[in-house]
Amino acid sequence: MPLQNIENGKEFSNEMKESFRKFEDLVGRRLPEKVEVELEKVIIESFDNEKYKDKGTSKWDDRKEEDPGRKLLIGKGSGKLRRSIEVSHTKTTIKASTDVVYAPVHNEGLRAGRGRGFNMPQRQFMPKPGEANDELDAKVEKWLDNEMDKIFD
Repeated sequence: MPLQNIENGKEFSNEMKESFRKFEDLVGRRLPEKVEVELEKVIIESFDNEKYKDKGTSKWDDRKEEDPGRKLLIGKGSGKLRRSIEVSHTKTTIKASTDVVYAPVHNEGLRAGRGRGFNMPQRQFMPKPGEANDELDAKVEKWLDNEMDKIFD
């Protein structure tokens, strides 16, 4: 925002008001929407690619029994877990959730109740509560930098 051709501060004041209005819209509405969309992409890509998209994450462990062509974490034709994922936002919170009771067992690799000593291999498909996703953060940060430049340049 150039400060040239300003007479008595009026133009500056109007420009600043407009910039702040755009900034409030960016932070209060557009940023949470962008994070929601990008987080949902990360989760869907996890199921499609059979790995959680973040730096250094490798492909999920194969299942023990052979079932050619069937994706991991997709039940025999059901896809219940994948369909159950909901991503939502408020101005200050982005939330990814599911009501499928076995989701944490797969996402975190927990004891699965299949007999003594059996632990499900972790097949993470979404961030754990409080966990960052560096790739998602970098993508959103780049987008935010570009949007801020549009407002304040």
